Amino acid sequence: MKDEIIYRKATDNDISQMSWLITKTIGTCEISKSDLSINDEDIITINKNHLIEFLSNYFVAEIEGKIVGLFGISDVIDKEYYGMSLKSHREFLYGCVDEKYQGCGIGSKLFQMCCEHISDTMVCESWGKNDVNMKPILEKNGFFMAQDLGDDFYYNNGYCPYCCERGKGCNKCKAQIWVRWKR
Repeated sequence: MKDEIIYRKATDNDISQMSWLITKTIGTCEISKSDLSINDEDIITINKNHLIEFLSNYFVAEIEGKIVGLFGISDVIDKEYYGMSLKSHREFLYGCVDEKYQGCGIGSKLFQMCCEHISDTMVCESWGKNDVNMKPILEKNGFFMAQDLGDDFYYNNGYCPYCCERGKGCNKCKAQIWVRWKR
C-alpha cells in the first residue's frame, strides 16, 4: 500500500466518519429493540451515541484525512458475559476496516494497539458469514474460542435488522466468544 497510514487515538472530530464506517461495515452492536423499519440514519445515530460514550477507548487508522479503520476496548468491567464468570475483564468494542483496505494489516495493528499494556482478561465477540471474521487476529494475539454461539444466535436475538447485511435475507452467521486470560 503506497498511501501513508496514520495510527492514533480517536478524537471528537472523528465521530461522524467512525459512525459511518461502523454502519457500513458492521451495522451496529448497540441493540435496544428489534425494529424492522430501522434505516442507516437510525443506525448511524446509535453508533454516534456509543462512540461519544467510549471515544477515549478507540484507536483509528487514517489515510489522507479519511478514517479507514477503528478499534476500541472497554475499561475494566465486572459483569456476566454470556454466562461465563470472567470476573473483571475488558471487552472489545467496535472494530472494523473499510473494505477497500482490508487485508493490509490495518485491523491487526489497531487490535494490537488496543491490547498493548493490557494484562486484564479480554473478551471479543466475533462473527462472520462462514467463519468469525477476526479469527486470525485473535489467534495471533493469544485468544482462544471460549464459546460458540452458533449460526443463529444473532437472528434469534433480533440483531439481523441492525446488521450491515440486513435486507439480504441471510439471517444467519457464525458467532463466537473469544477470550485471552489475564497475564
